[in-house]
Amino acid sequence: MQAMPDRLPESEGSSHGESTMSHEPEVANVDLAASYRPEGVVMLTEALAEEDSGPKKKRHLTPNIQALMVTAFLFTTITVAQVAAARIANSQALLMDCISMGVDALTYMGNIWVECRKQDGAPHEGSQVIVCLISLSCLIYFTWDASQESLETIGGCKGLTAYDKSGDDVNGKITLAFGAGGVVFDVLSLWAFCRSRRKEGHTVNMFTALLHVGADFLRSVSTVAMSLLILVTKFDSTCLDAYTSLGIGASIVAGALFGFVNLGTLVRQWARKIRSRTTEE
Repeated sequence: MQAMPDRLPESEGSSHGESTMSHEPEVANVDLAASYRPEGVVMLTEALAEEDSGPKKKRHLTPNIQALMVTAFLFTTITVAQVAAARIANSQALLMDCISMGVDALTYMGNIWVECRKQDGAPHEGSQVIVCLISLSCLIYFTWDASQESLETIGGCKGLTAYDKSGDDVNGKITLAFGAGGVVFDVLSLWAFCRSRRKEGHTVNMFTALLHVGADFLRSVSTVAMSLLILVTKFDSTCLDAYTSLGIGASIVAGALFGFVNLGTLVRQWARKIRSRTTEE
């Protein structure tokens, strides 16, 4: 009876290791974003860009890069407009929601750089790690900073600290308009989520994407509900806005925690590719 070999041939072991690495899902750009809202714009813009570019044309600005540029510009514009509206409406909740959109704009700007490196054939994993780390750090810091004023307001509402009620009330009409606009973006992102499930080869982590969609929708619905309560009831609008702001901040931090998990996965994949390149050399 022929004895079985103690180990696989080196070539078979190598191919098995490469197969294991290749079957590990890659971390997509949206897995590292603060929310899923921009993905709907990315997919829509990318689809339009693919229709405009002929099959034989080779452009430096690929449909994906064009989509990232449009999305980054759009969300930067929306963030600036919402920050101004939040100041006019005296709303911490609107201001808190701006944080995730602003960080998303920053993330997608960084992803343009990553995609350009991909197109040039240069190693891009390190660039993606840097973009993700900067984005998540900004997200945590600005959320914590914005929550301090809301915590101070809630302390005044509960009688724990001095509360100046002479300030202007929260403008429920402005917050309702932006909350409803957020719902529209969330419906668009839900369409992108469903489309990404049907698209072959899409690398989006479905669990993370679904959490993003749910968190985005929760923030928008919370803002709409707060606005309606301000408009039709006699609740203290400032206190109600502060509580809503903390709820939005908590959902942002929860999403950031999953972002750090995906960052860890990205770092491991980067380390494997570095070892693979070193072995080949």
